[in-house]
Amino acid sequence: MEITSTNADLREDGESAFQDCMAEEIRGKSTLCTFFANFLNTTVPVGDGAYVEQLMASLTNLEPAADTIAAAAFAEARNEVAADAAKAQERLAVERTRYVLGLRVNNAVKPPFESLYLTPNDALDEIASVAGAYRQAGFQLLPEANNRPDSLACELAFLAQLFQEQAQALEVGDGQPAHSRQQSAANFTTNHLGKWAPDFCEHAAAETDSAVFRLMMLLMQAFIEEEIGGLIVGKQLQG
Repeated sequence: MEITSTNADLREDGESAFQDCMAEEIRGKSTLCTFFANFLNTTVPVGDGAYVEQLMASLTNLEPAADTIAAAAFAEARNEVAADAAKAQERLAVERTRYVLGLRVNNAVKPPFESLYLTPNDALDEIASVAGAYRQAGFQLLPEANNRPDSLACELAFLAQLFQEQAQALEVGDGQPAHSRQQSAANFTTNHLGKWAPDFCEHAAAETDSAVFRLMMLLMQAFIEEEIGGLIVGKQLQG
């Protein structure tokens, strides 16, 4: 019997399979960030329940991984939509306007802009720091987004791009760009998004009257906190 595969071949195949698996996982993160960013940027239509029904259908794959709190939120949101989808959608539209755009006076929750959470007077320095991270990575805000650079939606869209580029580099075996994008995502999560976004999501989830909006806030909070947790574990393993 002739053995054609050497140890080097097997090792290379194993590394390639691992990189493909990593790329798939990271691309999933990118997709989720884009999904969350689009939710925050989309004006919810009123008049029927089509949008909210489609939104709930899109969340189906996330439900099996939900913790106890999120699982209860899934059930609450499904019940709200099942009872009256049009009413649930109208409530979602109102709550998105209230908490994401911050267009209601005397809100209990500050709008999702980093500088409002990390500086006492909505300082421009914090916004400039976020914009600088975007420029360094070649990230350009879309004009149609019509949002501040330090908004939750823009920061999630930025992470989506970094994850996407990391996944693409892994798929072609280009280690240096993959590592660079991984570091950029980790630094941005540590220095920006992770410092304030979970706080916004937690408080918005507690205050909202919309079960669907509450579910989305809890899912975003869980995703960001999981990213932070992964970075902490990674540093502990390295040190």
